[in-house]
Amino acid sequence: STILEGTAIHPDHLLMTYAWNCNGGTLSNSKILQPIFTAPIVSSVKNYTCTLTVTDSKGKTDSSTAQITVSPTAIPVVSAGPSKSVESSKSVKLEGSATHPDHLLMTYVWDCNGGTLSNSTILQPTFNAPSVLSSVTYSCTLTATDTNNGTASSITYITVNPAPTANPIANAGPDKNIKSSQSTILEGTATHPDSLLMTYVWNCNGGTLSNSKILQPIFTAPIVSSVKNYTCTLTVTDSKGKTDSSEMRITISPISIVSPVVNAGPSKSVESSKSVRLEGNANHPDNLGMTYYWKCNGGSLTSSNVLWPIFNAPSVNLITVYSCTLTATDTKGRSSSSTTYITVSPIRASLPGFYSPSVVNNNSSSSSAGSTTYVYVYPN
Repeated sequence: STILEGTAIHPDHLLMTYAWNCNGGTLSNSKILQPIFTAPIVSSVKNYTCTLTVTDSKGKTDSSTAQITVSPTAIPVVSAGPSKSVESSKSVKLEGSATHPDHLLMTYVWDCNGGTLSNSTILQPTFNAPSVLSSVTYSCTLTATDTNNGTASSITYITVNPAPTANPIANAGPDKNIKSSQSTILEGTATHPDSLLMTYVWNCNGGTLSNSKILQPIFTAPIVSSVKNYTCTLTVTDSKGKTDSSEMRITISPISIVSPVVNAGPSKSVESSKSVRLEGNANHPDNLGMTYYWKCNGGSLTSSNVLWPIFNAPSVNLITVYSCTLTATDTKGRSSSSTTYITVSPIRASLPGFYSPSVVNNNSSSSSAGSTTYVYVYPN
């Protein structure tokens, strides 16, 4: 708007009336000398004329014309900023900007077709990506409005990518040093950043394992006449087929020929609170007399000084592995030891029915290598 600055005088000082006539825009009052002219909205420069006509009390008139040039109103200049990429469920900052040719104040509004914004009324909010299983591109539009209600908009795009699946992490555990024919527990561990289910497989280039599909099987060394190094590799596979492997070394030393040769016998399995016979043996290269001594880290023995004592299992609620070490000492005070392992399982709840040896189906559970597998049948 602008004020038209009309004036009028009369040589004879007669009374006068006034009338404005414009070919565009509007006037606050066309019958006063200095009305307010409000320009129309234009998209390019336009020229308008306003004519003031003065009439005196005797009907005589005079006119004068003013020209008004109307320019288009400036609008905000807006940029929504560069496109962005972000992982599923993570965040990224949008880099919007806005200026005004006439330095007018502006307000801002973002509108996105997905995800959420930390604040939709600032130039650079944080975009919180939704969870996606495949790549999805979202658009965010920034609109700036000035105090004359002039507006302008700009669009940016955010590509949200699914988070990469992590691999399992395998650890075969520490290296081991044992004697010929002795046994040791492999201390494998495995973790998964995404907490996926995993399966395990051990592969050794020598010796034997009690179960190659558990994290901590029992390794039994072969008989060697010189120091030998063997490797055991633990491979972990998650439910999406991703794998990781770790290797450990087992150094096996021969048993001295001048000391007793001891074998604590095969590993055993027994139910909670029941008994099983240990099958130790010992001989001496020089045929010397020997005494024997068993030491176990759990349960009890009928006798600790015979080769084949009976091991009385303790009561357990979970599967527990105990070790029993047989030490033979000859008449010259030289001794050798060997360790066997007893796996004690909780007693299965007694239910009516029967069992019989059978081929294992997919719903059966098998015991460790070398034991009999049973299928239990319960009446309906």
